[in-house]
Amino acid sequence: MSDINIKGLRKKIGLSQEKFAEMLGVHSRTVQNWEKGGVIPEVKYAILRKIEAEDINTPEMLNNALHSPSIDGLMEIIREKDRQIAEKDAQIKRLFDLLEKK
Repeated sequence: MSDINIKGLRKKIGLSQEKFAEMLGVHSRTVQNWEKGGVIPEVKYAILRKIEAEDINTPEMLNNALHSPSIDGLMEIIREKDRQIAEKDAQIKRLFDLLEKK
């Protein structure tokens, strides 16, 4: 369960679940799940925490925050981590393939 009140945050900004989801790049059912206490992925959690901390209360402010350098930087870090994980996965697969041949 998240310590962020997603529904309260969304309503404060004045957005429907559908529009909020669209702006965050997720499906509206994902927002519904979050509002019911579902697990929020680390990346989206960081973004939502930033939105909450910056006291964003209009759709325009949300749009600006979602396209800010800090969010862009966060996304770049995540892409790099994903690349590193993919490399490690490939290395592990090669090791398993070698072990199976023995």
